[in-house]
Amino acid sequence: MRFLLSLTCAATALSAQNVHIQPPGYAGVEGNSSTGIPFSYASARVHQADSNRIGQPMPAITALSWRRDRSAGASATARTIDVTILMGKCDIAQFSATFANNWLAPPTTVYTTKPTNLPDISQAPPVPPAPFAVTIPLDVSFNYDGVDSLLWELQVDNGVTGTYSLDWSSGAATTSAPTSTQLGTGCTTPNGAMGLTTTFSATATALNLSFTVARGPSSAPVVLALGLADPNLTLPGFCTAIRTDAIAQVPLGTTNTTGSLSGAVISAPWNDAFPGVVLFTQVLAPDASQTGVPVALSDGRQSPLPLTSGGPAPTGVRRTYSTSSSSAPTGVAPSTSAVVTEIRY
Repeated sequence: MRFLLSLTCAATALSAQNVHIQPPGYAGVEGNSSTGIPFSYASARVHQADSNRIGQPMPAITALSWRRDRSAGASATARTIDVTILMGKCDIAQFSATFANNWLAPPTTVYTTKPTNLPDISQAPPVPPAPFAVTIPLDVSFNYDGVDSLLWELQVDNGVTGTYSLDWSSGAATTSAPTSTQLGTGCTTPNGAMGLTTTFSATATALNLSFTVARGPSSAPVVLALGLADPNLTLPGFCTAIRTDAIAQVPLGTTNTTGSLSGAVISAPWNDAFPGVVLFTQVLAPDASQTGVPVALSDGRQSPLPLTSGGPAPTGVRRTYSTSSSSAPTGVAPSTSAVVTEIRY
């Protein structure tokens, strides 16, 4: 009975766990860059402040977690280093490079100095961002009451040589769509086989569809046919199969003398219904060289939309650090940036 009661309590505790991501908006979005700080240095000290939870308490912070950057590399192997973590509060408007001046009150040591095992993150995940796999459970939980900005400090000693790149955000991030699939072949024009490539991406607020045409008719207007299905339809007189149901037709521009057209972008406000949608596209242009219908068509493209919107520019976060010593009194000039951090509470 005691075992069942303990198991029930543990399950309840796990189900009640909450997370806060620094900076907000990056739970499922890769940051715009990477950082080797602090786990790539023999000794380092970091302050990261966050005002985004003011008015929203986190009554029992139990762990900090980080994730690898998409380009962490082969050197991001498992390592054992000495780590210390402190938590407290600060006035983010007065945040400075002087570590001691950032605390509003003496901080709490939530993770006492000890050798700490960090996992191997050298292998990239199938789809970024990576999971928050670099986790340090705190020795004692920290009660953040939602008054003033949260501040955590991480100290590293006896570090291991070899860059251990974590995901980092210093500006707005763009997400890319999965790879598109070619459907069939394009008509042969005087410039070769007409081809279409697509590049789909998303910012925090917009979906951007980019199209490039190659080897089309020279100096010809190009129209995009866009749909949600591939009829793979062969029609008399057309030089190749129709590979889209063409729900919409959009003028893209005019090819140059070699039949190329690049930089044609269609934008739309981001909508949470977009993930999972697959578009089928094909372009066409007038072409007197065709023996049947005087129109040239490209190959088709089966192109998924991005799985998530991009990330916003970070706000309400500040960071400073030293990579020379865990007890350095000052760090670099503070920046509005953050190593992407999951705070469990």
